[in-house]
Amino acid sequence: MLEADSVAASAALRDAVDAGDAAAVNTAIENGADVNSEELWPEGRGNGETAVHIAAANGHVDVMACLLAVPGVDVNGLASEAWTPLALASHAGHDAVVRQL
Repeated sequence: MLEADSVAASAALRDAVDAGDAAAVNTAIENGADVNSEELWPEGRGNGETAVHIAAANGHVDVMACLLAVPGVDVNGLASEAWTPLALASHAGHDAVVRQL
């Protein structure tokens, strides 16, 4: 049952990060979602992206604050083509997220 709960929490985290819903991100984290998982995203989207990469790329300031509060969150992970969350936020012009990171 724990594995099923973890899968459900990860799916909830993916949806919440995509939507920019900080409250739902917190709930998913409380329910056991792994913020460092590279397995959150559907095939073809992944390439090493974590929740932090997606929040950075989309400029989700409130979501990023939730993710950064998680002990052990990886803010330096490399996605495809060696993109870090900081590089993604900077490239997309999300200055507030750049400052957070």
